[in-house]
Amino acid sequence: MLNLNQLKKLYTNSPHWVQNLYAAIPFSIRNGSEYKQWRTFLNKNLNVDEYEILKLKETIVYAYEYTTYYKKLFDDNHIDPYAINTRKDLQSIPLLTKKLLKENFHDLQAANYPKSNKFFITTGGTTGYPVTFYQSENVWKKEVAFVADFFEKRWLHSPLTKSLF
Repeated sequence: MLNLNQLKKLYTNSPHWVQNLYAAIPFSIRNGSEYKQWRTFLNKNLNVDEYEILKLKETIVYAYEYTTYYKKLFDDNHIDPYAINTRKDLQSIPLLTKKLLKENFHDLQAANYPKSNKFFITTGGTTGYPVTFYQSENVWKKEVAFVADFFEKRWLHSPLTKSLF
């Protein structure tokens, strides 16, 4: 299966009639079932604060269990990732800087995540040097769903937008 970078290159190198044909496919169909699942999820009435803490805790525990860097960081600083339950608890975790990310690139890779499900990307390097990292194949579907939800619910229905049209 092609990753996002390969698909983008394929699209940009295609003739305009192919790009137009692709653009004619309804947005929800183009983005697939995972996109639809995220849009459905976002339409539920959620307690955003509770959900945010739950996902942060899942991420922290996952990082502790599957990356060498966070296992060592938490153990060396006597941080119990299973005891993080509030935003205040997050203050005990040292920040990950660009320098640390670069120096610990391999130790930050999740040991249980298959290489075939991620692709290598870099930032633009506007602060002096680009930061490199892996991104999961499905992350863009989540991002598109969240961005579409934001614009549909917040921007399109705002009083400012209504006054423009």
